[in-house]
Amino acid sequence: MDFKLLKQLYKIHSKSGYEGKIISFVCKWVDKNIQGAKMELDWNTGNIYITKGTAKTYPCMVAHLDQVQKYHP
Repeated sequence: MDFKLLKQLYKIHSKSGYEGKIISFVCKWVDKNIQGAKMELDWNTGNIYITKGTAKTYPCMVAHLDQVQKYHP
C-alpha cells in the first residue's frame, strides 16, 4: 500500500458539496499513473468514472470523496 498517497489524500479537505480539490487531485494522479485510463466527470453529482480498456462489464470500486467532519489541520 502506498501510505504516501494515502497521506496526501487525507490532507485534502473536501467538505460535502466542495469536492473540487480532491476530484482534481484524483484526476491528475490517475492521468499521471494509469496509462490508458479514460476519465469522465459528472460535476453535478461529483462523480468520477474511470475505465481502462474495453469490456462488456468492469469491476467496480466505489469511494466517497467528501468529508462530514469539520476541518482538522
